[in-house]
Amino acid sequence: MGRSKKSRPAGRQPSISGKKTKPPATPQEAWEQAIAAYEGGKPRQAQNLLAPLLDMASVPGEVSLLAGLVEAQLGDSRRAEEHLRRAVQLVPQRIEGWLGLGNAQHMQGRFDAAVETYRRALKRSPDNPTALYNMAMAWMDQGRHRDALTNLERVLEVQPEWPGAEWNRALVLGMLGWADQARDAYRALLSKNPDDPWLRLEFAGFLEQNNRADEAAEWLPAAEAFGDAAKGAAQAEGLRAQLLVREGRHEAALDLLNEAYRRTGEDFLGYRQGSLLDRFGRPDEAMQAFERANRARSKQAVAVRLRSRKYPEYLAEKIERGIAPSALVAREAIHDQRREPVFLIGLPRSGTTLLDRMLGAHPETQVLEEFDTLRMAESALVAGRSPEEARQVYWDYVDRHIELAEGQLVIDKNPLHASHLDVLPKVFPDARVIIALRHPYDAALSSYMQDFQLNPASVHFLDLGSTATLCARLLTMMQLFEEACPEQTIRLRYEDLVTDFEHEVTRVLRGIGLDWHADVSDYAARAGKTGMVTTPSYEQVTKGLYSSSIGRWKRYDQWLDPFRKEIGPLLPYFGYDETGA
Repeated sequence: MGRSKKSRPAGRQPSISGKKTKPPATPQEAWEQAIAAYEGGKPRQAQNLLAPLLDMASVPGEVSLLAGLVEAQLGDSRRAEEHLRRAVQLVPQRIEGWLGLGNAQHMQGRFDAAVETYRRALKRSPDNPTALYNMAMAWMDQGRHRDALTNLERVLEVQPEWPGAEWNRALVLGMLGWADQARDAYRALLSKNPDDPWLRLEFAGFLEQNNRADEAAEWLPAAEAFGDAAKGAAQAEGLRAQLLVREGRHEAALDLLNEAYRRTGEDFLGYRQGSLLDRFGRPDEAMQAFERANRARSKQAVAVRLRSRKYPEYLAEKIERGIAPSALVAREAIHDQRREPVFLIGLPRSGTTLLDRMLGAHPETQVLEEFDTLRMAESALVAGRSPEEARQVYWDYVDRHIELAEGQLVIDKNPLHASHLDVLPKVFPDARVIIALRHPYDAALSSYMQDFQLNPASVHFLDLGSTATLCARLLTMMQLFEEACPEQTIRLRYEDLVTDFEHEVTRVLRGIGLDWHADVSDYAARAGKTGMVTTPSYEQVTKGLYSSSIGRWKRYDQWLDPFRKEIGPLLPYFGYDETGA
């Protein structure tokens, strides 16, 4: 796909200055030279000039403010936050401090904190376009696309030409599944910038994911349109290869990818190359391609930052505490008029997207796909709010993303809800949980092979060892919940689904209080006509059921020692073994 216009939060941009300065004789001179160095794009020089001022007994708020902005320019978001937090206390009227603080929090992946800081900035400067725009970026990173859309549209009211606002509005409309509106937004952008190769690439990627392959081919720019930008050329050729795959021209697609890699050296092409090599039964070459792509991504700054959040360790602490059964007092405290949601979980790549399309085809359901609803409820509990209040936080979040008809049942699908299963006995003590199963070696291997958007969990799929650790801990959370609340869980094995579709889906529907409906059997055709599937499963979902991916892990047996060590002991509990059964 093309390059997303979404970028880092907007902030102060340095001006260019070629003036030479003498060493400062006084603190005032040091201060003036530090300002000039910062504005001249020389943050290291500004940092050195500020160092003695920061050692003074009483540091002025303006000095802390500039120090924070300098550290942000140098890329040290933690030190930037320290200085800027002090600055907003001492000079709260300076909007730059609030904006810089929010940006520093955003750069660390602390999106909730960033949103709150931008909100405080807007209290001091209503309709400040930078605060509105940066808040939209934080909401996009949280998956709160409706909130992001509201802010982006307000930015365009305040400053119609604000850089990136129109582009990100089109992107958000697509993420919301509002395909027609997104298409119109992209077309409006292209009417102003018809030859922008990045915009054409982004639009072509949107069209391809919405099953408009012919139209995507018309808009897809040639690799040469990107000039020296190797990444753009590689992305264009990668999408061109995907269009060939749609036509069944797999050999041609692989040839195109190999040539694109030879010319650009862009390692991310390895994900597409590996997928085709796997299809052709060439596991050694496929694994080399996947290893190359994952190794390159693991070196990116965002990957380093996300790994520092230690998601597997967070799960280990929860596993140590265990999961308590749903309490009677929790049930008696519930007075909701709504039907309790159904949570659809499983390891990533275990068939959750396929199953949500099946269940979502039922007229009494509404699917909520890949949102952090349970994490929001957990955050409310951690903040000291009651289970009733946490439940309201959950429903408020749901209402911001989907419109429920009266009596509709929410299918809340997110594989990573497994991380928050300990919340359910307190907040939704009677909610049903569908555990989508696929041989854990297959699911884990497929996760390693996917070009996921990086987040605190998916960053651990860039290495086979950490993939095994994360999958084992997610499975352990599922086991703990099933043992604590067996009456709430419904298992569904992918291997059974592909061999006895109607029986298995009928069983699941009955388990969540629904009868069979003929629309469910037509899920593949419906998925091909409606909305964008935003997970890496979108191509498979529209193909219908197939068994070719079952047992794929056996072809990669020589690489799976980490899986045997971490996941192997859990296989019997979930009904699997080392033979592939």
